[in-house]
This record gives sequence, structure tokens and C-alpha cells, in this order.
Amino acid sequence: MNQIEEQNQLSNYLNKNYLIKENRFVNTHNNLYEWGYVISESLPVIFNFEREFCDNVFKDWAYLHGLNSKNLETAWGVRKLNTYWTPEMAQDIIGIDAEAELISLLSESLAREIDVQILKDLKNDIKTGDDFLRIIKCIGYETTQTIYDPNTFTPRKHFISMNFNDVERERKNNTMWQNYIRTTKPNSKTP
Repeated sequence: MNQIEEQNQLSNYLNKNYLIKENRFVNTHNNLYEWGYVISESLPVIFNFEREFCDNVFKDWAYLHGLNSKNLETAWGVRKLNTYWTPEMAQDIIGIDAEAELISLLSESLAREIDVQILKDLKNDIKTGDDFLRIIKCIGYETTQTIYDPNTFTPRKHFISMNFNDVERERKNNTMWQNYIRTTKPNSKTP
């Protein structure tokens, strides 16, 4: 497939699944707003195209559908976090272990980043949907039963977290996971 065909395939996918409303990306299946960076991250996974190529096609598509560069930046979802802390605020939360809460939130965020990196590392090894679901189980998630959207009658599945013992069993029995761990484990010999 040449680059023009790949571009057309991406554009057709975006036309079918997204529209721009109020300078935001809207999923046509569930009418929910989505951040541009989330859509952009999914395109290379769905189509197995280069990330930069997908980003460029997606941005060109957005411009053709009415977003300018400022609106695209907002719709993309990159935002700076501005916050402040005062002694009065600290007194208001007496009884809450703020440090423990912050560590917990950072740990969850780091775990999600690691999960994403594992999927990126294994993307060339994942050949089927079943392979993908088995790797997702090794990360700690399984699919729910199929639920049909009452408005569109489209089938949907969601991911839910698994208990620790089930995740350990999946990791032990999945050869793709075992090969990944074996090849990424740091060498125990130090120079």
C-alpha cells in the first residue's frame, strides 16, 4: 500500500468515526468528546502505520474540517497544570494523608505508562485479536461480556481489572509475555 492509499484509509476512518463540534472531536458512535491526542495514539495501533504519519494525517484532517491551529491545540488536549498550595488549604485537609494520596496517584499513572510501553514494545508480535487480549490479561485487564448499545445496537466490550492471582497465572502461561520479560530483563552481570 502506498502513502496516498494509507492517507485515504486513515481519512476514511476519521470521517466515519469522528466529527468536529464546538472545536472538539466527537466520537460518532457514542456522541462523546475525545481528546485529539487519545485519537492520535490509537491510529498507529489500529492501522500499524508510523506514529508521525498518523499525527500528520489526523492534523490535516482536522484542519480540513474547520479547526485552526489554536483550536487544534485546545482540542488536542495538551494542557499545563497550574496549581497552588496555601497553609490554609493544608489545615482544611487535616486527617488526609496528602503524601500517600499523591504517591498513590503517581503510582497509578506510572503503571498506566508502563502498560502502554509494553503494548508498544509487543505490537509487532501481536498478530491476532486473541494475542492482544492475552497480553492485556498479562497487564491485568480482561474484557466484560458483550453489551449492545441501545441507541445504535453496536456491540461493545469494556476492560475491567483482574485480581492479582489471575494476572500471575496469565503471565506464567503466556509465552509472548515470558519472551518479552526474558528479553527486557536487565543482565545481572555488571561490567
